[in-house]
Amino acid sequence: MKRIILILSLLLSLSLLFGGQAGKAKASLNLGLANGASLGVGLDSPYGENRDNYLNIHAYYCRLFWCAGICREIRTYNNRNDFYYLVSAGVNIGQMLLYPFDRDLFVSPHVALGVGHRFKLGSDSYMFVEWDVGLKLSVTNINIGVTF
Repeated sequence: MKRIILILSLLLSLSLLFGGQAGKAKASLNLGLANGASLGVGLDSPYGENRDNYLNIHAYYCRLFWCAGICREIRTYNNRNDFYYLVSAGVNIGQMLLYPFDRDLFVSPHVALGVGHRFKLGSDSYMFVEWDVGLKLSVTNINIGVTF
């Protein structure tokens, strides 16, 4: 558990270092094969109002493994409503918990595609619900969170 906290602290520091938009952030609970959470900071988007870019850190845990990682997420919004699709890519570091005598750390990719919908909460804050699937340890997730 100390390793998870250390890794997340380092990844959060790295993501805050490269965050381009002051004040734009997101937090979510990730529910699926492995449950977890993620935090993200907004990056400057060269594509205007239709896209949001985030640098996220995330952590997942289940009885088989734990992992923590960093990824870049791009959300592309539909002009007429608050539906969007997302693409995320990054890297995870984890540890299998199944074998008590072989607990080596490993690195795995994090690549996912998904769809989502956001609900306006305030002038610049939204609640979102999204589903993603991909080449990652948690395979598929339903994410519920807020952007502010």
